[in-house]
Amino acid sequence: MAKPIDLSTFRAEQSEILVARRDILAVRLSDRENSRVVCDLTPDLSAGAKYLTFDMFVHNDETCCCLLFDFFENGNESEEPDFFFILGFLPKVRATVSLPLDALSGKRIFLDRIPGALKFLTHGKNVDIQNVARFAVRSRKSAFPQRIQISDMRFTEEPVSLMPESAALVDALGQWTGREWPDKVHSEEELVNTLRRTYEAETCISFGEGRSRFGGWTGKRFDATGFFRVQRDGGRWWLADPDGCAFFSAGLDCVRPDESYTNLAPVRTLLPPLPEQDGKFADAYDGADRFDFAIANLIRAFGKDWFASWSRITCSRMLRWGFNTVANWSDPRFYRNAKLPYVFNMKDFPKTEQLIFRDFPDVFSPEYAQNAERFAEQLKETAEDPYLIGYFLDNEPNWAWGERVNIAEDMLRSPEASASKDALIAFLSQRYAGDIAALNRAWGRDYADFDALRRPLPPQDRLTPGMDRDLMEFSGEMIRLYCEIPSAACRRADPNHLNLGLRYASIPNAEILAGCGAFDVFSMNCYKIDPSREIERAAAALDMPLMIGEYHFGALDAGMPATGLRAVTSQAERANAYRYYLQRAASMPCCVGVHYFTLNDQPALGRHDGENYQIGCVNVCGREYKTFAAGAAEAHRTMYEVAAGQARRYDLYPDETDWIAY
Repeated sequence: MAKPIDLSTFRAEQSEILVARRDILAVRLSDRENSRVVCDLTPDLSAGAKYLTFDMFVHNDETCCCLLFDFFENGNESEEPDFFFILGFLPKVRATVSLPLDALSGKRIFLDRIPGALKFLTHGKNVDIQNVARFAVRSRKSAFPQRIQISDMRFTEEPVSLMPESAALVDALGQWTGREWPDKVHSEEELVNTLRRTYEAETCISFGEGRSRFGGWTGKRFDATGFFRVQRDGGRWWLADPDGCAFFSAGLDCVRPDESYTNLAPVRTLLPPLPEQDGKFADAYDGADRFDFAIANLIRAFGKDWFASWSRITCSRMLRWGFNTVANWSDPRFYRNAKLPYVFNMKDFPKTEQLIFRDFPDVFSPEYAQNAERFAEQLKETAEDPYLIGYFLDNEPNWAWGERVNIAEDMLRSPEASASKDALIAFLSQRYAGDIAALNRAWGRDYADFDALRRPLPPQDRLTPGMDRDLMEFSGEMIRLYCEIPSAACRRADPNHLNLGLRYASIPNAEILAGCGAFDVFSMNCYKIDPSREIERAAAALDMPLMIGEYHFGALDAGMPATGLRAVTSQAERANAYRYYLQRAASMPCCVGVHYFTLNDQPALGRHDGENYQIGCVNVCGREYKTFAAGAAEAHRTMYEVAAGQARRYDLYPDETDWIAY
């Protein structure tokens, strides 16, 4: 079964249709917000289908494109879709896309990569395709118009997967082809000579004057305990290092020799010939399907001693740049030997066989507490290490993505039995003194008894205010247990180090903060040019220290096809952006650290999930971005005085532009 959509029925909204035939639609999307093409859908088109399939071609010369595929339910006349897919595309590469209609449930955020395409994810509430009235293809606001071509759009029962045909998009060193920029390397000989000179030049062995051996500030001291801890000094939160010096954690994520590896399967036809997996370049492979150009380049320069050489270069660079924390997802071989403060990202956050929503476990089940104890065991190995600042329990839990998080509502809509659903029913029975009529009056429902709540609430049944109030309150109770149970287990396994929290992606509603009292530090990722507003929001809700686990800035002047989640106009402006962000954060009384994402650029053809951003301190050939590194060093030089209110923070707002990311 394949039910075609007549592409000539699409209409333009803040865009220009160049060609419109039944099987081909060529569109110029403008640089304005909500530039898109829209068509109407009827239930007969999608009946029995599992995928919406089509071919996509982006005419950009050198930059990637992010497109959004919008679904509007009946009755939604606004510009905001009820659900959308987000998908990144490489320039001038034909990709065949199959949008899985079961993902409209909202239960999955991240989807598997499509050959020839990049990151693939979803956003929105539970939508029934049979209730969808409109479908649209939209671009994010862009610094320049983008031309796309859609062809052969149809509903199908099976996904269609075709490898793209194209010349190689990167060269043998992993650099983008067909484009020049100042630091591009033009031969293996040049690469080798540059890296070897760098090795000889990198000799920095300390943080310098005014800094402790941990990178703390000798200008302010507290009691020394032998481990990192939190300290309040008047109205200001600090970390204190093991020697008692005030410490602000200026961290660098992903301190590893790799660029997160190119995932070969989706882009194999877009690559140059790769070296043999067995032999000299074996360390550049992670299994048969992942290859890292940055490691291969280190092997070219240093042979079998490549890791030790990289470690010496990187340790010296971090000291010279002023980064005092080896932050999340870094190589244990590096941070266990570098004698630099580091954080530990815990693995395999406790789950249960029965999940409530996305990755949220059945927290009322004894299974959750048992798995939390096993989870905490991984902390015992480093429990006595003074260089360990603390541990992050998890990163950006999927259940917390969205504008508003109501886990109990999702549980009420599920047919699955669970200990948490039993607890919800007991909570409601106690709240309404066992009187189902009282619950019905408050909820505007007609349940026969409390057991009727076990039947799933249909997607089309919207919550009344009373339902929403009670379910949000119980969601807070579930989130509290989600945080407190593993935190208690971790404290038993390691009483010496700081619990740095969950690194939330955002704070969509107050209930998400339930249980944060179990942490020593609240953590979130904050991809803004200025983090002040997000820090202030968290500070207003929580009387505790705060740490930012991720932020970054990219530009298009360094040979990469995408900027990342915040973009500026040049490498010089990346330096300005770093100084602005770090010193704004350091001046906030609750902020005790910010960690930049990442050391290296991402691979040009995409890491495992398809991200390919120019966000590093170092490029694929091991060359540092000197202007950016100098800006970071200057920001770190005065960050303690700024935090203490003894120096004025850097306030030159960077030259921001529209970002390319997915």
